[in-house]
Formats: sequence, structure tokens, C-alpha cells
Amino acid sequence: MFETIFVELFFYYTAMREDKYFLAGRAISVSLVHGGPAPRFLSPVLFASLVGGPNAACPTLKDVTDADLHEKLKKVSESSTLEELLRDTDPLLDYMTNTGCVRPLTTISD
Repeated sequence: MFETIFVELFFYYTAMREDKYFLAGRAISVSLVHGGPAPRFLSPVLFASLVGGPNAACPTLKDVTDADLHEKLKKVSESSTLEELLRDTDPLLDYMTNTGCVRPLTTISD
């Protein structure tokens, strides 16, 4: 469910789709209610998102540890024409729909 490179854990899209973060949240909640320790294993970006809401986090490409998603996002970030951008965002359409990021792309700056 969690991906890690060093000692911090990062967001993993498949785990979100399968509600594993919800289940982990319930387990952490039970631990806290019964006097257990607070979690100290989340990446700063994921923690900021959980505490301050989605707008509080500013993830960068290096924060994405899902290899498939990282590669797709890298292609999008390297797009230099509108045609490349449209081609490179097509494989991300499902992900963008689930995260509420779908919008018409009319220029490269979009």
C-alpha cells in the first residue's frame, strides 16, 4: 500500500483506488483513540495534504514513486507542443478523471 525510497512513505495511486488508505486511516485512528503513537512515516507532501487539504500540498515529479505514473507525468512535463501534450496526457485520462483534473487543453501552457 505504501511506497518508500528511504524512511518516508509516499502516495500510491493503486492503493487509493482500492481504499487501502481509508483502511489504514481507520487502523491509525483506532491506535490513536487507545493511546497509541501518532504516525511519523508519511512523506511531507502526503502529510500536508492530509492535514491541510489537497491545496496545501505542492508535489513535484520527484514525489511520485509509482514508476508507471512517474514516467507518464515526465512525458507530459517534457511536452513542447500542443500535439505532444495531447498525446502524452491521453494515457493519464483515467487518473486525471479520478483526481478531478480533466479540462480542455488548448495551449501548451494549459
